Amino acid sequence: MHFIGQREYARAISDLSQAIRLLPNDLDAYAARAKAYAKLGDHESAVADANLAVKLRPTTEIYLQRAHDFELRATAYKVMGQSELALRDLREAVRLAPNYGGGHEALAWFLATCPEVRVRNGTDAVSSAMRACEISHWTDSGYIDTLTAAYAEVGDFEQATKYEQQSLNDPSLAPKARKEREERLQLYKLRKPYRDRLDGST
Repeated sequence: MHFIGQREYARAISDLSQAIRLLPNDLDAYAARAKAYAKLGDHESAVADANLAVKLRPTTEIYLQRAHDFELRATAYKVMGQSELALRDLREAVRLAPNYGGGHEALAWFLATCPEVRVRNGTDAVSSAMRACEISHWTDSGYIDTLTAAYAEVGDFEQATKYEQQSLNDPSLAPKARKEREERLQLYKLRKPYRDRLDGST
């Protein structure tokens, strides 16, 4: 699986496919291959592997890992334009691991920024983002950034601006992330919400 870390996704798929042939019930291999497929843009294969990971993983296994499986499939569904299915999986991830901040954050981001109005829900987004921030004791600036998008979706641009400025105080921010947050801050100052892109790019 180290090829994924090196962004050599085609080689990762080849290695993982061989591992699956040898151990067809290795659910972690399916989950990893789903991620590699998604990175290469083969979203149908990503969904197929994520489906298998979800089905193979025993319900008695650690709930956090099952939640990750659902988040992974939600990402693939999102870029395929199947927003309702993505939302269903994100809600299931939160149900499975209610004390996992990342699950609440992923749900909040989707509810706040999805370009499809029929699945957006600013009130629920604020609630989920606040829960993520509380779980992390307000130490994760990414969660705070998501809270800003949620506040913008409900039209509270004062809070959106306030918290975006707070998120920018993170000295560990990568240049790309800082630039994206600064651009969102300017949107909020213009009283405009942020919209994600269905293809998963930013």
